[in-house]
Amino acid sequence: MPCSCTGMRRRSSQLQLRSVSWFSPSCQWLSGLLFRLRLYILLSRQCSSLSVTSQKELSVDLSNINWLAIFVASLSSFIIGAVWFGPKTFYPIWVKFQGRTVPTERVDMSAGATIAMFGGTYLAALIQVSTLGIFISLSRSLDPTFGAGQGAITGALLGFGIGAAASLSHRLFAQSNHKVADAYKVWIIEVGQDIVCLTLAGLIIGAWA
Repeated sequence: MPCSCTGMRRRSSQLQLRSVSWFSPSCQWLSGLLFRLRLYILLSRQCSSLSVTSQKELSVDLSNINWLAIFVASLSSFIIGAVWFGPKTFYPIWVKFQGRTVPTERVDMSAGATIAMFGGTYLAALIQVSTLGIFISLSRSLDPTFGAGQGAITGALLGFGIGAAASLSHRLFAQSNHKVADAYKVWIIEVGQDIVCLTLAGLIIGAWA
């Protein structure tokens, strides 16, 4: 009997060791998983609080935008465009570089086509200037001293960095006479107007706090 009791104790101890050896890694894995979960929840809460703070700091209230300044700036862009492409300024060479003939007689257009042409031109200028106004309002929420000079620089950068760069490929592939040098000349004339218009619009909106 003593021998059998001793054998039973040994088997029992072996089973306990096996269960402990199996259960110990499982506990470590589970505790590691719980630790990672707690860390993830903590980081998520911190990031959420930071994002809420950032949204409050960078939020753009459309009611704070000076829409009168945007309206005046859009009119200035429309007037600059009319002068820029006038018969005594860049219009003749702009048409010539496209491989077309400069019209010598007045082109007859219907009233609807005229409204669509000039109305679309002004609407595009209004959208450009409104977008610039949102950028300036966002910048002013970060820096209350944002003024005319910064507005002009912002307009010039948007005109060159986005407007000019985006339109280059369109102009190169849409050139009617297939002359790349003329396409670049047409592009310079067109984007020159955009940069000047947005620079002046940024100056107006930035100065008109």
